[in-house]
Amino acid sequence: MSHDVMSKLLPKRSGDFAKRDYWDQFFNSRRSTFEWYGDFVQHSSFFNKYVKKSDSVLIVGCGNSELGLMLHDRIGCCPVLNIDNSELVIHQMLKKAHHVDMRPGLRYECLDLFHLKERIVLDTLNPFTCVIDKGTLDAIHSDESSEETASKVFDNVSSALKVMGRYIIITLAQKHIVKSICKYFLRSSHQWLVNCHQLTTNRPNGQDVNSGEIAFSLPVFGFVMIKLLPSAELPRVFVYPVACIEAKSLHGSPDHPANLEHQLITWIGQEQSYSLLRRDISSGDQTPFRFACPDTGLTMFYCVIIRSTKHAKLLQRGPNPVRNVSVATDAVFLVPFGQNRCPLYAKETDRRSLCTSLSVQSLLVTFVNPRVFLPDLDSIKQRLSDFLGALHLESSTKDKQSFPIFSTPDSYVRSKLSVPQPDGPSLGFCIDRVEVHVEDDKRTTLRRLLYPSSDFRPVLTSNAVAVQLECTLSPRDLSLVMWAKLLECENVPTQMLYVGLPFLRPSCHTSVHHVIPLGLDLSEVKTNFQQLYSTDFDNTSLSWSSSLIGLDDGLMFDTVFYDPSTVKRSVYRLLFSADSLDKLRDACSVHLKNQGYLVVCIESALSEYDETEIDCALVRAHLTATGELEHVLQYIIPDFWMADPPTTVLIFRSIINQTSADEARIDLHHRIEYLLRKKEGQENDLLTAACSMLKSML
Repeated sequence: MSHDVMSKLLPKRSGDFAKRDYWDQFFNSRRSTFEWYGDFVQHSSFFNKYVKKSDSVLIVGCGNSELGLMLHDRIGCCPVLNIDNSELVIHQMLKKAHHVDMRPGLRYECLDLFHLKERIVLDTLNPFTCVIDKGTLDAIHSDESSEETASKVFDNVSSALKVMGRYIIITLAQKHIVKSICKYFLRSSHQWLVNCHQLTTNRPNGQDVNSGEIAFSLPVFGFVMIKLLPSAELPRVFVYPVACIEAKSLHGSPDHPANLEHQLITWIGQEQSYSLLRRDISSGDQTPFRFACPDTGLTMFYCVIIRSTKHAKLLQRGPNPVRNVSVATDAVFLVPFGQNRCPLYAKETDRRSLCTSLSVQSLLVTFVNPRVFLPDLDSIKQRLSDFLGALHLESSTKDKQSFPIFSTPDSYVRSKLSVPQPDGPSLGFCIDRVEVHVEDDKRTTLRRLLYPSSDFRPVLTSNAVAVQLECTLSPRDLSLVMWAKLLECENVPTQMLYVGLPFLRPSCHTSVHHVIPLGLDLSEVKTNFQQLYSTDFDNTSLSWSSSLIGLDDGLMFDTVFYDPSTVKRSVYRLLFSADSLDKLRDACSVHLKNQGYLVVCIESALSEYDETEIDCALVRAHLTATGELEHVLQYIIPDFWMADPPTTVLIFRSIINQTSADEARIDLHHRIEYLLRKKEGQENDLLTAACSMLKSML
């Protein structure tokens, strides 16, 4: 069907899908069979698995689909009742079924599925062993506002389904649909076994529903909810990736259905993202994409497909690529560590020169996130290959799957490797020394404090600022460095307290750094941290404490940074509990100088299911409850480059002498102006940009 004709049949508003008038008009315009999400033949193996000859079948929202007829003729199901609330389409199907042949077991009835429960209660309709919904839920539950409608659908279907019966939903599995399914069948009941199949894919040589009359960018999924007797062992969830016979059980106790829901939505979301990405790539689009670490949620690889100028022009001829122009990727190029912002790799026009250098038409340029840890170049290549294998990106190689991965000789060189191996006895704190190619033949050693097995922050801190390798820092770390420079006192020694691990730099103004590695083991961290800087800080006093409680009475700080560096995500939320915030507020009351600043950094949760989400409003309220701290500023630091979870920064100021937040903002504005005027402030473009961004918010 042409795009123009299809656009006339589809409604202008998603809510129209739930209106009977729209469907009457649709079926009047489209009298021939229309199979949403594919027909019986395309999904025959799925239907043969879950629909048996002995089943009594109910198809809700049947439309003019031939699914009921095919189940009757091909599988032998009897009876098969097809219902729809459109009298027009039921009349069409009755006429068609009668014209083809008399099938006493195949029935069509004008019935609203919202009246099923009523019919069952009145004994005018017997329960079924199999209820099938092909696209109906998607039509009437078109967005999150129709959640109540979805719940009513499930109530009616559950009433019409016998114990051991199957409720089958064919759907595009948009997030609000899956959440509604999970809410009803996982969270609200203990009598359902849930199977989820991916039925279609746009992988090379894969089954794709787009071969039908209407093209969908998303894969089609089949949910099968099996109604059992209530049990403490339920609910349980199994997923079947496309073309996979063996089920994969989702891990998690039935007592924690939110965990099962999170895993299910994550798996479906990943497959949908991969599908959309393959579609974009096949159309010649150069949209960048990212692969995230499953443990930390941090981006591991940022990728963008670059095509030679000639190849790109051929792909841009009209909406459909030229048939004889391949959209397959020829090779992968790994950007050297520490050079992500180098113009050769950061600018699209310069990146295209890589195609010429490597004699390829298309190239997947890959950036490694410096916030993650991989022990060597081989590990990087292997992990990237695994991700690309899961994506099923089309390759121009003979096997159509593997990719040659190119890198420069200095992509990931270590002067000393003191990292425990994964099969070793420990994956605790260690120092990583990476040689970063700066310019010409010059290399600089970046030392990083690692905790490789962390599910939160594998890279805790580094000496990047001390050796002028700010290019290896994330936006949130650059912001912290900027605040440290901004809040230095001019012409007098500055004393700073870090609750966390700082990025230190030589400074003639800062004489005292006091570090409290809250959430970490003090002795281990102290020993490893000092190795980062060696003799870089001869004139700097670096002292340590294990807690905010019991600091020497004489310690007074110009600035306090609260950026806990725990290695376990489960511990992170505890460091922002009411008790922890009380300790921070009390410490500031005693040890923060008049008009001194408190800088609080809060990491965002990975998802809505992540229990580490911190409520910034509660943090503000708690820290200002006694009236000794004034909230000055709050802003979010997004990571546009790697798309890591954003960080929220909260700024407070001591108000012993009744200074106002406006006065504090004026003070910060003056500090930024001064810093930008200084030659030192212009030496690093990244820090200058961070200052300018902050200035615009003040």
